[in-house]
Amino acid sequence: MTALNLSSYFGLAAISLLSLNILFGLLLSTKFNPVRTWHSRRVTTLKHNTWTGYTALAVSLAHPVLILFSTTAHFHIVDIVYPVHAPKQ
Repeated sequence: MTALNLSSYFGLAAISLLSLNILFGLLLSTKFNPVRTWHSRRVTTLKHNTWTGYTALAVSLAHPVLILFSTTAHFHIVDIVYPVHAPKQ
């Protein structure tokens, strides 16, 4: 597995976590109460929203950093900060 493959998997994980975070945020904005719906389960949507948000932030920051370790992409830190003149799309 190359660094580009690992970076793409991190990008997919970040998109998935951000989508899940949006869903939890929508549940929070509509004042969804899981205790009324599921009596036997205690689900705290605020805790899951916070957890997915911080995890998505960490994964999305690690996504471009992993490209720096690729031997075939030839990316530098400047290419990540200012990607207009990057060697690859």
